[in-house]
Amino acid sequence: MTTTLRPTEPLQHSADGGRSRTYDICVNSRRVGSVRVATDPNFGGAAGLIERLRVDEPDRGRGRGTVAALAAEEVLRGWGCADVSISVPAEATAALALARALGYTERSRNMLKELTGPAPEPPAGIEVRSMTEEEFGVWEAAARDSFARSW
Repeated sequence: MTTTLRPTEPLQHSADGGRSRTYDICVNSRRVGSVRVATDPNFGGAAGLIERLRVDEPDRGRGRGTVAALAAEEVLRGWGCADVSISVPAEATAALALARALGYTERSRNMLKELTGPAPEPPAGIEVRSMTEEEFGVWEAAARDSFARSW
């Protein structure tokens, strides 16, 4: 059996030079899943992302995801990426095992909270307003400097 990636769309280019493309994962030309690869908008063209890697239920546990991830890495190498990141939900034990087997290490842990309903009122004595251009300039310079030092 031959597992390959087949593009499902033209190569997408963003205004900032980023790239992305979605592929079908195929076994002997039969679709068994999909994967999206992209350059990381936060780090430019030198960093890539493997997103939404899915193998259909009947084809799981047969190495299809492993081959698809390795093929996606090769696509990213061809785009000039030196690093690749993935995001795996904590409860996806099979995906976590695959990522670890392929040499991925945990770099950070992100958490998400869905905000519903109206925003709460600010505490007494707190004023909510937009920044002035001058305030934004001062804040932005400090934020860029802090971000650069953190990396």
